[in-house]
Amino acid sequence: MYQKEEIINLWFKMWIYKKDLGMENIFSQNIKYIESYGVKYENLLEVKRWFHEWNKKNTVLSWEIKDFWHKDNKTMVVWHFKCLFEGKVDEFEGNSIIYWNENFKIDFLKEFACKLPQINPYR
Repeated sequence: MYQKEEIINLWFKMWIYKKDLGMENIFSQNIKYIESYGVKYENLLEVKRWFHEWNKKNTVLSWEIKDFWHKDNKTMVVWHFKCLFEGKVDEFEGNSIIYWNENFKIDFLKEFACKLPQINPYR
């Protein structure tokens, strides 16, 4: 479990640093990565391209992990994300579902987001 959490923490830190610190050590070559917005990347080269293109124009201000759940080759991560996107601050809470291969590399990652602020329609 600890090794998986370290790998996920490294991935989140890469966004803060805007630097690839070894994506090939995190993801399999055939990674399927689905963003919370519905955009899908189908291999490591596409994930790397997205990372570099996104970070040229935008900045992750924080990506804080709140919790992990592990079961067999699956991990769920609960997080809070804040960025400067196209000149505006955006912020949301989210979850990632991750599937690992036998080499502790991520084969599949799908994000889900919940917009902020959250409102109660009855108040």
